[in-house]
Amino acid sequence: MFSGNTKSISALLVAIVVACVSANSQVRVNESGTGGIHVIQGRIYLPDGSTISNSLVVKLESMNFGTVTVYTDNNGAFTFKALAPGNYRVVVDAGQGFEVANESVTIDPGANGIIRISAPQVFTVPVYLAPKRTVLPKNEILNAKLAAMPKGTQDLYEKARGAVAKGKPELAVTDLQQALAIYKDCGPCAIEIGKIQLMQGKLDEAASYFRRALEIDKNDFEAHINLGITLMDEKNYDSAEPELVTAALLDKTAVTPHYYIGLMYIEKKEYEVAQRAFETARSLPGGDKFPLLHRYLGGIYVAKGLNKQAVNELEKYLQLAPDSKDAAKIRQTISGLKNKI
Repeated sequence: MFSGNTKSISALLVAIVVACVSANSQVRVNESGTGGIHVIQGRIYLPDGSTISNSLVVKLESMNFGTVTVYTDNNGAFTFKALAPGNYRVVVDAGQGFEVANESVTIDPGANGIIRISAPQVFTVPVYLAPKRTVLPKNEILNAKLAAMPKGTQDLYEKARGAVAKGKPELAVTDLQQALAIYKDCGPCAIEIGKIQLMQGKLDEAASYFRRALEIDKNDFEAHINLGITLMDEKNYDSAEPELVTAALLDKTAVTPHYYIGLMYIEKKEYEVAQRAFETARSLPGGDKFPLLHRYLGGIYVAKGLNKQAVNELEKYLQLAPDSKDAAKIRQTISGLKNKI
């Protein structure tokens, strides 16, 4: 589905080089920081993916250093400078209409615990605001949508689902298109067609059906997550990210949005962001059952010299996927890492 799934872990065993980006001159910065040389910067986005236009307070909290406060510029950008190694949390309270946003960032004291980093590290943290809402579980939402369909549409939808299960996608598409002709607001029908087109590699067609579903219901989790995956397959990462983030906001227990965000940032070679996404996915219910998640996290930890963590993740990967094609290579990598610990 996504080309990153076929990459060897060796592609991740490279040094993570973070370019130092100068802060926007309009950003008001607490220059004193926490007594170090590192930087945490980012931008705040609204739920629709646009940037905020008003200035917001951004807090950087730490158990060791207390709280540092800065303000965003008129494009939602913020920067914390002069930061010492440690565990931090970026906190944004945008008011009554939004959930309080929290993003965790760890600045390691050294590349591998022995060789200390002398150059500044820059950590980029996008912050996406989530509207306050009460969301029904996905199965309840789907059941409600099915109940709202005319009887003939329901029958065609169920028939199409059966055709997909029997390996007859073309028949399913015919039934679903007929259902849409009867009931143009059948969002589940549009999503099912999109999924079939996605599986067949018809990315433009798939995206059009997922967008059609979003025109019917802009808060449809399945439409957002699948559109995000489709845009990733097209390498259109700038458009894919807001879709995946919106899906994560709509269902905060869902593993897949964070997992695909991690894959996207692996492709972009932005390993710090990928690590945070994978670690979030791993912490959610069922997240530790994704084999490739552990493989990617293991590769990132290897690149950062976090050998114990790397061994744990790679062993978990082999436990979940013992017959994978790269199993022998992963076992060799684990053996080499254990010799270094």
